[in-house]
Amino acid sequence: MNKLISAIATIGLALPAPLLAEVDQKIIDQCMKAQDFAGCVQTLSGGLPPKQQKDAEEGLRTWIRDDGTIIRFRPTSVVALKKDEVYGRYLAYQYGLETKAGNAMWGVQADCIEYTANWKDDKGWFKVKDPSMYLRPGEDSRRYNSIKEAKSVLDEFCPIIYTLPKSENPVK
Repeated sequence: MNKLISAIATIGLALPAPLLAEVDQKIIDQCMKAQDFAGCVQTLSGGLPPKQQKDAEEGLRTWIRDDGTIIRFRPTSVVALKKDEVYGRYLAYQYGLETKAGNAMWGVQADCIEYTANWKDDKGWFKVKDPSMYLRPGEDSRRYNSIKEAKSVLDEFCPIIYTLPKSENPVK
C-alpha cells in the first residue's frame, strides 16, 4: 500500500494535475513496476515525440558496453528462420552499434537448440550458453559483450520461437 501511495505522490509531482486526472487506470497499473513511473506514464499516454513513441512501443532495448559502445536492439527485428523447409530451431535478429568511431548494423543468426550464434561476416558459430567463458583477463571484452547480449535475446525469444514472424531466408 505504501508503494502505491508513493507512486501516486510521484505522479502528482511529475505530471500536471489535468494530465494526472486523465491517466487511464490500465496505464497506472502497467507502470507500477517501472523504475521511472512518471516517464512510463508519459510514454504510454502519448506524450513523446513520434520517433521516441515508436521506439517505446516497439520496446527498443539499449545496452551500454563497458567500452562505451551503445547497442540498440528492436525486438521486432527477431524472426524465425527455416532450415530444410522447417521452422522452430533458428532465429535471426539485428542490432545497431554506436561507437566514437561511427555506427554499424549487425545481423545475427542463432540456434535455439545448441544455443549458438553466428554474426554476419564473422568467424562462425559461437556458444552463448555461458558468456563468461569469453571473458579473459587482459583481452578485449567485445566478444564477451556480444555473446552476453545474444544470450539475452535467445533466453527471451527461443521459448516463443513458434510465435515469431517467419522469414523465407534459410539458415546459412
